[in-house]
Amino acid sequence: MVIPVHDEDGIARPGFRAWAVWSLVALNVIVYVLLAVLSALAVFVIGYNFGVVPAVLLGTPEGSALGLTIWPAVSLLTYTFLHASWLHLTANMIVLWVLGDDIEAATGHLRFLIFYFLCGAVGAIAQALSDAQSLAPVIGASGSVAGVVGAYLLLRPHARMTVLVLGLLTVQLRAFWVIALWAAWQAFSIWWPISDVRTAYWTHAGGFVAGLSLILVMRRRDVPLFA
Repeated sequence: MVIPVHDEDGIARPGFRAWAVWSLVALNVIVYVLLAVLSALAVFVIGYNFGVVPAVLLGTPEGSALGLTIWPAVSLLTYTFLHASWLHLTANMIVLWVLGDDIEAATGHLRFLIFYFLCGAVGAIAQALSDAQSLAPVIGASGSVAGVVGAYLLLRPHARMTVLVLGLLTVQLRAFWVIALWAAWQAFSIWWPISDVRTAYWTHAGGFVAGLSLILVMRRRDVPLFA
């Protein structure tokens, strides 16, 4: 696992207040802590009602048989606040914290929130389309965070990042190489799924492509590409 833990100053200058990023991180942590004190049954019910269940989202007979009460489209937003483990949450929030401020500075606070949730929605839809009969809920901010990664690739490919490799050592690399390595692993895992089958790699792919596309029209006019 390669996780960026720091990047050099860029679009978000010192003193910039990334209110949207900070709020999202805080809300994700709060939701995780609140769910941690609930019973396993309660967490199960919440996961199914507020996570994205592909068969429910796409309206298949299998999904209809579940009889969930939450409007499926709502889950495209709420699923981003649910995480399967502390590691799942931590990895997503670190990447959002490190890279998200530049994207928020490039778009503005409100547009960043729209960008973030659109990337998450596209990621969830991509995962659902890849396994339309699945009754397993898709949860996590990974699709939204993948969108942030995609936007960062277009805005700051030459930025120097400090990355944590396998949780053991830190190295400095250009953002392009860090993101290229991550993207290659996602592609490999989609086509040759030999790792954890519970990981929704199509969510990552969909969010990443959404981020690449949306940042082209959602960034401020004075923010250049490939800086």
